[in-house]
Amino acid sequence: MSLAISREAPNYPQQLLDLHDPPKTIYVSGDAMAINKQPLIAIVGARAASRQGLLDASLLAQGLVQRGYGIVSGLALGVDGAAHRGTLAANGFTLAVGATGLDVVYPPQHRELAQEIALNGLLLSEFPPGIGPKVFHFPRRNRLIAALCLGVVVVEAAAKSGSLITAHLAAELGREVFALPGSIHSMLAKGCHRLIQTGAKLVTCIDDIVDELPPHRQQNSLQTPAQDQLKADLLTKSAVLSTLPLLRWINYHPSSIDEICLLSGILTQEALIQALLLEAKGLIERLPGERLRLLQK
Repeated sequence: MSLAISREAPNYPQQLLDLHDPPKTIYVSGDAMAINKQPLIAIVGARAASRQGLLDASLLAQGLVQRGYGIVSGLALGVDGAAHRGTLAANGFTLAVGATGLDVVYPPQHRELAQEIALNGLLLSEFPPGIGPKVFHFPRRNRLIAALCLGVVVVEAAAKSGSLITAHLAAELGREVFALPGSIHSMLAKGCHRLIQTGAKLVTCIDDIVDELPPHRQQNSLQTPAQDQLKADLLTKSAVLSTLPLLRWINYHPSSIDEICLLSGILTQEALIQALLLEAKGLIERLPGERLRLLQK
């Protein structure tokens, strides 16, 4: 059940007042007071993210939680979902900003994730209950993400990605902008490279983010056994990427072997062999016409 908070209410997020058009009313589900308990960082990026992009988003979220930050994102498929899940796995606070009423989960694949966030974090929207997704809702959602955080980290973004809108809005609001670099051959790296060329901080580790932000009291960095297990699992997946690099070029939208080979530079015969091995590991699905796509974990 959602709670309506007016702009005049004492628990209205003060960060939103930096906008020239802060919502008159926001709707929340979860612990509304948690917004002010720790500084917030946004992690956003491609919906059709690569396996590496998903790993990067999850690891960045976990690392920032260990430094005392909460994570904001937009509940979308791909990078957003990975950032939310990484935060929850590290027992951190995550804030999901929706582009619909809170009773309409979009995308529907994230219904269970939204329920978990409502229980352990916070769902927030400026759209009242019953309102479904519209194209123009997403830029409005993005401005709230930009306003709520100290900085925005972009993990994989095409040249015309909506994540770039969030980054530009953040810069206009005086927030820090960070971007992860990628291969010059990857379409998912073009947006990040454009941000770096125009002044975003290049990110290679957690310290590249934290060093640009105001100091605050950090949480105990000791990891729980559950977090250790998650880290080991992510390292195992990273090892797969190092031995079967074809995985970097496969996403949730089916792509043909020919397209993947053209982008990656991997020879067709080698790509077919790696595809067989990745399918055996349960990481990808082979479709008719020699098309490949990631399996949702």
